[in-house]
This record gives sequence, structure tokens and C-alpha cells, in this order.
Amino acid sequence: MAFIKGGIGIKHAYGIYKNCLKFVQKLESEGTLASSTVANPHFVSGVYFGMGTFNLFLSLFPAKIMKLFEFVGFNTNRDTGLKLLEAGGALHGSLRGPLCDLSLLVFHSFLGGTFQLPDCDLGKAEVILKKDLQQFPNGAIFLFFEGKINQGKKLIRASIDSYSKAIKAEVVWKQLHHICYWENTWNHALLLEWEKAADFAGKLLDENKWSKSFYAYQQAAFLIMLGDSKHQPKIDQLLESVPKNKQKIAGKSIPIEKFAIRKARQYFNQNKSLVLPGLELLYVWSYTRLFGESVSETLALLDKTEKEIAARGQYDNAVDDTCLCTIIRGCLKREEGDSTAAEEAFNFVLASEKTIHLDHYLVPFARMELGRLFMDTDRLDEAKELLESTKKYKKFSNENTLAFRVHLLTAELEKRII
Repeated sequence: MAFIKGGIGIKHAYGIYKNCLKFVQKLESEGTLASSTVANPHFVSGVYFGMGTFNLFLSLFPAKIMKLFEFVGFNTNRDTGLKLLEAGGALHGSLRGPLCDLSLLVFHSFLGGTFQLPDCDLGKAEVILKKDLQQFPNGAIFLFFEGKINQGKKLIRASIDSYSKAIKAEVVWKQLHHICYWENTWNHALLLEWEKAADFAGKLLDENKWSKSFYAYQQAAFLIMLGDSKHQPKIDQLLESVPKNKQKIAGKSIPIEKFAIRKARQYFNQNKSLVLPGLELLYVWSYTRLFGESVSETLALLDKTEKEIAARGQYDNAVDDTCLCTIIRGCLKREEGDSTAAEEAFNFVLASEKTIHLDHYLVPFARMELGRLFMDTDRLDEAKELLESTKKYKKFSNENTLAFRVHLLTAELEKRII
């Protein structure tokens, strides 16, 4: 019932914004917008912000959901959304202009940095940010986006510094601190600074309520990467707490908590061991494309781990562990431009489908990664076939994450095929 009421409220707000936009466009067509006392820059920037945000972010949903939105009266277009937000941000001195900039920064830096959407442009994000930092040099939210843009450019240490500045600039808004902690957790992991990554995960576990279950697993995964027995009691304690802290939102379990619980159970079933859980988290959260200065060191770690797996001989999860190393290697090789090595890696995982014991999610993810590689190398028909083939897999870990990534890649592919 709460969702229905919320949906009605959103639909009502959309209708108001839509009528306001028609009013602004009418004044613009008549040439009276600039002289209007009603449609001042504060009002216009607000209208552009509302309609631009609706158009931009609703356009990211999969086609099936979009048809539902259209059925209930939403009409969204990504290009329209971008143009409206850019127009709103260009209204200097307007009250909602900075909000338009924030929406654009979210799109270009968050989605551009993580998912590499074709319409996302870190260069545009930098131009917007430079303008806003001139106006708000100590604005914590803009310093945060500076960190996100640096991260997207693989300038990880600069990103860490920017997040630290954002934390110092805002002492009251603790939620912003937590977002910065979250990003610096991944930043330190990207630098293979596992102890620092674990410290930030610990801060989130102590201070933030989003998912105690995931934060506990995250901290434990990074501590395991250190390979130091002195952390064993802490790791055991954290992983024992993972299933105890699970929660439901609107009656549904959080997918990433399901993954954490399964991995915690796997840890205890495997004589208290997991293979590269920190790198696995980086992969699942789409951060592997952001490895910069630590790529060589990460590849060396994968080589070392694969030798250790081979030396152990046959055990239940040997294929799973090897495939995990291989899919991460494939992603790193693709980012290095070695498409041949990347293709070999992804095909190895696909060939191992029938012998994987527990980590079945690796196969559909490998199909997606290979499809993305084929898109990069203009093998578009093969890419389309592979992306479509991921849809036949059901009930595996991180299924929603894969569905979203496949949707974004498919949308890009359809534009290129046309």
C-alpha cells in the first residue's frame, strides 16, 4: 500500500512538472520568457531540474519497466533529460541551477565511472564541477564529486584526498561521511591496501545502518586478503554475525546480503578459507575497470593464487576459485587492451560451466563480459547473442546486478547497430 501511495505521489509530481514545462516552452516560443515576472530563473531552473531528472533517470530502467511507466503516463527520453538539466545548470545565479548540475554529476561521474554508459562523459562532469567549485570552493558535495571524477579517471590517491576534504568540509552531515567512507573503502582496495580498506568498512559497520550484514562481510573479506593469522578471531566473529544481521526491505531480502551470507557459510564449510574475497567484491561491484597503478601487482597476485590452487590438487571448489581468478584477469586484460588474453579468460570460464560447484554466477557474468569485449572490438552480432544468452540463467548470486548491466550494454548496442 505504501508503494502504491508513493507511486501516486510521484505521478502527481511528474504531472505538475510537465505542465510547468509546457508553460515555460510556450513563453519561450513567444519570446517573452526573459521578460516574464512569473517564469523567473529560479522557477525555470526548478522546472528544468524536475523534468530533466525524471527523463534522465527513469530512462535507465529496463524496457519492461519502461513500458509500465509509459502505461501509467510517464514519457521519458534520456537526451531530453540531459538537455533540460544542462539548460538549467546554465542559468547562472538561479536557485535550482546547482541542483541541475548535481543531477548531471551523478549521471556522468557515478554511472559513467562505474558502468561506462555511452552518454556519460567525465569531461563534461569536470567542466560542470570546475564551475561549481569556483562558486562553492568548500562545498562538501562538490568535493565528493571531485573524488568520484578522480576515481573514474583512475587517479585513486587523488580521489582519496578529495573524499577526505569533503569529510572535513562537512561536520554535521554524517551521511555524507558514510558515502565517502564507502568510496574510500573501494579506493584503498583498488590500491591493494587491504588494512585501510578494512578500517573504512569497520567505520561503516559501526556507524551506518544500511546493511550491517554486508559491512561485516566486507571488512572480513579485506582482512582475509591480508593473510595474517592474527586477524583470524576478528574474521570469524565478523562472518558469524553476517547471517544474524540480515534484514528485509518491504518484505524482500537485500540481494548483496544473500551473497554475503552464502560466502560466509562457504568460509566456514571450507575450513575457514576463501579465495581472494576482496578482489571478488571489487569485481561484483564493478570496480575492476578502475585499477590503475596496481594492475601489475594485481595480476601478480592472481598468478600466485592460481599456483596455490593448483598445488592444493582436487577439492570441491577448485574450479570455482580458478574461474574467479580467471574472470578478474580477463577484465584487467581487457582494460589493458589485450583483447586476445581477455577473450581466452572469459571463454575458459564458459567452458567450465558444468564443473563449477557453487559460484554459478560466474558463467552468466562471463557471458556479459565477453559480450562487452566484443562490443569494444566491433563484433556486434556476437555481442548481441552473448548478452541475450545471459537471460536464460536464473536464481544465481547478484542476478539483479547482472540484469542491470546487461540492460545498459544492450541499450548501447542497439544504438550502434542502428
